[in-house]
Amino acid sequence: MRYLTCGVLVVVAACSGGAPAPTISVDPVCEAGAQQDCKCLPDLRPGIQLCAGDGAAWGDCACGDGEGQGGGAGDCGAGGEGEGEGGEGEGQGGEGEGEGEAAEGEGEGADGEGEAGEGEAGEGEAGEGEAGEGGEGEGEGEDCAFGPINPEAAVEEQWVQVCPGEFQMGSPEDEANHGGDEALHRVEITRPFLLAATEVTQAEWLEVMVAVPSTFAACGANCPVEQVSWVEVVKFCNALSSEEGLEECYVVDGEDVTWPRGLDCTGYRLPTEAEWEYATRAGTQTEWSCGADADCLDGVAWYNVNAHDTTHPVGTKAANAWGLYDMHGNVWEWVWDWHADYDADGQVDPTGPVAGADRVNRGGGWSNDATWLRAANRSWSRPADRHRALGFRPARSVP
Repeated sequence: MRYLTCGVLVVVAACSGGAPAPTISVDPVCEAGAQQDCKCLPDLRPGIQLCAGDGAAWGDCACGDGEGQGGGAGDCGAGGEGEGEGGEGEGQGGEGEGEGEAAEGEGEGADGEGEAGEGEAGEGEAGEGEAGEGGEGEGEGEDCAFGPINPEAAVEEQWVQVCPGEFQMGSPEDEANHGGDEALHRVEITRPFLLAATEVTQAEWLEVMVAVPSTFAACGANCPVEQVSWVEVVKFCNALSSEEGLEECYVVDGEDVTWPRGLDCTGYRLPTEAEWEYATRAGTQTEWSCGADADCLDGVAWYNVNAHDTTHPVGTKAANAWGLYDMHGNVWEWVWDWHADYDADGQVDPTGPVAGADRVNRGGGWSNDATWLRAANRSWSRPADRHRALGFRPARSVP
């Protein structure tokens, strides 16, 4: 399971440079992996950073003292105790286009790709970062770098940090297969979040829930779970949060689900539709993350051209520019939002309509052709519906 705990991220009890790291409980798994070339990674607790990486000794890494530290999610600085500048984040945000409509609740969208600048670590107490159009540098040592935060883990256990930025959500009217519910509009994502690098696997589902419902159980433990309803998925997120001692984001009463704290909840949750498309595009404006020519999908997606009527193990195609796998194809992915046509006005951290009949699913699946895998394409299903090409991946807000 991709729990964000010590056993996944290598944690050290202290960094060099004269400033002790915050007190962190270190288990044997971490101790065994402690001699690493450190990179400062944001923990999910305010004011704490973890050190992880490959190569030399952890003495090469320097972090701040846990409160106002300047080391960001880039290379570690020489960090004294609360001195120096915060990191700077810069890069390009994604802009994108796409189109499509739902089929049987299993419609498909496409992913975008792109790139964002990485923040450089400072040396202790943070100064003020500067942002480019996509990545955003923040003060108080809260640098943000796009990409996996635990790249040493197995791909199905990795988490990707997605940094703030702006992008064009939806598709232009002249894009082939543009859908009427895809009005192009500017969206600003103001806060970093974590997104699972792959879709939830059958093995991960079984660790939390009672049984695996998948049609393609024979595909194996590392194949995406499918045949899971939106209601079951939010229950999974709550159960996983409970197992980890995190707050449960959702209040579930039958099929009535509320999200009281919204993006302020730091437990496991579904991504919003805007978060999903932003992460999928990863800085691109093309129909798919790999480009404007559908032939590029063979390298990044399992779909009707190459899937041979079945799902496939997650993470076996290439990731997008931010380290996310299977954002196109394999299985559709539930997101939080109710379905409705977009408003063409710009939005900030949208979470969708307050009510509706259908929940959105994105990304396309193994049975669909390329038009359904566009980044902007939208599908929708009733919250209790299950489909053999419909799964999900969880997200978490970064405090």
